[in-house]
Amino acid sequence: ICVFLIVSVTTNKQHENINRLTTERSHLVQQQKQMENQMADLKRFKKFVLQHKNFPVLEFCPEHMKPQCFECRIGWLSFKTYCYLLYGGQELKSWDEGRQYCRENGGDLVVIDNLEEQEFITLYANLSLLTPANFWIGLHHTPKGWFWVDGRRNTFDFWIKGIPHTSGAALHIAQTKFTENWKAEGKAVKNRFFCEHPIINFP
Repeated sequence: ICVFLIVSVTTNKQHENINRLTTERSHLVQQQKQMENQMADLKRFKKFVLQHKNFPVLEFCPEHMKPQCFECRIGWLSFKTYCYLLYGGQELKSWDEGRQYCRENGGDLVVIDNLEEQEFITLYANLSLLTPANFWIGLHHTPKGWFWVDGRRNTFDFWIKGIPHTSGAALHIAQTKFTENWKAEGKAVKNRFFCEHPIINFP
């Protein structure tokens, strides 16, 4: 009986140790994932900051909000996981000039990922009441077809019917149906444009 009790107690202690170690391991795995996520956020933040010649701290973190910051800078509009700018400056720009402007501000010309985003930028453009109401987006023609600035081939058909689209880049035409408001135009033509970049999670 004594031997049985000793074995039973030892077995129980082993089970307790195993359970404790399993719990500790689970906590360590969670901590490691949190650290990996934090490191990924820091890397994204560093990459975003380095895209600017001069990072606009006060546009993200106004004096009255410190130490809190906006996920999108002043003048940009957030939707889902991105920040958007509809360029309203007096000086219109070619497709390449517009793209350069977006890149200097940490983003690129907008890439349409789905119908919901297409509907959003259409509403954004319509509410802006800017003139001219034609906006470059990040879609351009290459020898292999229409591609977005992130390298993906275009799979959407939001072109205005009856207008050829075989060269140049895509203009988003405001005050038209959101399912039919793209028009091909020569890249050198001056227009307004849409920029976007992922929302910023400040460390």
